[in-house]
Amino acid sequence: MNTTIKKRTIGLLAGTLALCCSVAGAHGGVDDEAKHAAERKAAAGATVGKSVTEQNRSTGIMNGPQDEFLKAVKFDQKLNAQVPLDASFREDGGKTVSLKNVLNGKPVLLVPIYYKCATNCTVVLQETVRSMKEISFTTGQEYDLVALSIDARETPQIAREEKTKLIADYQRAGAEKGWHFLTGSDAQIRRVTDSIGFKFKYDPKTDQFAHPDGFVVLTPNGKVARYFYGISYPSRDMKFALMEAATERIGSPVEQLLLTCFNYDPITNKYSVAIMSVVRMAFVLTVLLGLGAIGLSVWRERHGKKPTLGASA
Repeated sequence: MNTTIKKRTIGLLAGTLALCCSVAGAHGGVDDEAKHAAERKAAAGATVGKSVTEQNRSTGIMNGPQDEFLKAVKFDQKLNAQVPLDASFREDGGKTVSLKNVLNGKPVLLVPIYYKCATNCTVVLQETVRSMKEISFTTGQEYDLVALSIDARETPQIAREEKTKLIADYQRAGAEKGWHFLTGSDAQIRRVTDSIGFKFKYDPKTDQFAHPDGFVVLTPNGKVARYFYGISYPSRDMKFALMEAATERIGSPVEQLLLTCFNYDPITNKYSVAIMSVVRMAFVLTVLLGLGAIGLSVWRERHGKKPTLGASA
């Protein structure tokens, strides 16, 4: 075998192994782990513990003595919880459907809001659609969007008006079949919202609902896969969440490979780079390339051809 190729290949493998060990060692340090844990804890308090109270204070819906009212308003994580597939609602066209009918074997973005909300619901829907526009997946094909009104007084007509405005902004042909804007009875609404940990309360003084902001991603079988809190949803995280919720049935091979480099943190509700996955992938790819170079050299020598990878020995 060509000596130069052997030396270069072995050197490349050794260098990669050393780099992997170095990165893994640095990443595994106690101080770094403590720092990451503190960051996750702080983020959890910011996104979950404070979200409802601070959002309502800023909008003036709830203040002072009514802070006690808000203790019952929260968005608890219930990952892998099953939503009631037999829950019955009316679509924006007036047709009665069950959640099972709506899922259609696809992952779903389930957004609990109410259409006449005077505060953040419109923003939640607009920001959801904005992120949807930034990903390659299209509603009605790879996934569906379900907006569920938490106000039992709202009608299919109100839902249809809101849907019409948003679908015009989405601007993708045929996507409307994957949009389901639902209304229903209080009992049916709470069956679904309770199953995903979405706690809200009606305030008769303002005739509004105190509620958290965000949505969940459901698997095709109706299980809670991911949570998105607040009113800003990174499109990359949305795409990864849909890919995972679909049991990796959607997404190109490159996107699936990229997904293995990211971990979902249920505390921060975000995807972060999984450094060890990157290191392992880099090492495996380098080994494969090295073996390929050696195999090419052996093949050329056996067939009497001069290797082209480097100078001759």
